[in-house]
Amino acid sequence: MKRPLIVFSHANSFPGSTYRLVTDKLSQLGHHVHVVDRFGHNARYPVTHNWPHLTQELADFVAHAMHQENRDAWLVGHSLGGILSLFCAGKFPRMGEHRIRGVVVLDSPLMSGFRRTALSLAKRTGMIDKTPLVVGAKRRRTHWPDLESVHQGFAKKPLFQRWHPDVLNDYVRMGTREVATPQGEVRYELHFDRDVEMAIYQTLPDNLPAFVRKHPLQCPLAYIAGSESEEMKYAQQGFAGKLIAAQPGLPWQVVEGGHLFPMEKPIETAQAIDRALRAM
Repeated sequence: MKRPLIVFSHANSFPGSTYRLVTDKLSQLGHHVHVVDRFGHNARYPVTHNWPHLTQELADFVAHAMHQENRDAWLVGHSLGGILSLFCAGKFPRMGEHRIRGVVVLDSPLMSGFRRTALSLAKRTGMIDKTPLVVGAKRRRTHWPDLESVHQGFAKKPLFQRWHPDVLNDYVRMGTREVATPQGEVRYELHFDRDVEMAIYQTLPDNLPAFVRKHPLQCPLAYIAGSESEEMKYAQQGFAGKLIAAQPGLPWQVVEGGHLFPMEKPIETAQAIDRALRAM
């Protein structure tokens, strides 16, 4: 019997390799996992309003994985990746002879109600550029002289201090790349382009209700939230909350941590994903 196929999609600014502990545990639990490396870095799939090309990028990746493994797929995604997984499943429920069996969203900001309206207004007026996410991306440091400097730089930040140490090590090693300077020296740069990260935040989807009404999900949906996450509030209320509550199986779970709980509690995250998939 073939193992269930999972296509795992990352959050904004964190390459898929950052989630190695999560995906390795999913493999141990009996799943076969394909991981998207970096959304938005292929010129064929530009970052635009409401992410239609990024959705197509995921769809093409899923179709290739399905064909390669000759089986249906489950989509699992964190933040950016969760929204893209939901959009992909809605727009492309079947790909050739295979189909998407279900979606597990990890703490994605599923905007509806007044929050969606506020987001839409911020995007139209340019105020989105003044939000902490966009400002933070614009100011993000992009290069260091060596890996030890990379590790020290991130380890001293409160956000990263909550991470599992092995996840931080993976991000330092695989979230950066070695490049040569014009002077012939070696330095380490972020693997995820800062401008792409910023563009993704600037074009955050404000069309969830309209999208789902146009492309109703033909598979189950589950949501896993961080216990301290603001994004959980978005998912619990309005259109998104009703959509999740109406799902069969195990539509709602909480894992200890903030928005980046997969980095803080990778093993617990994989176990929650496994429970959601088995309940579907």
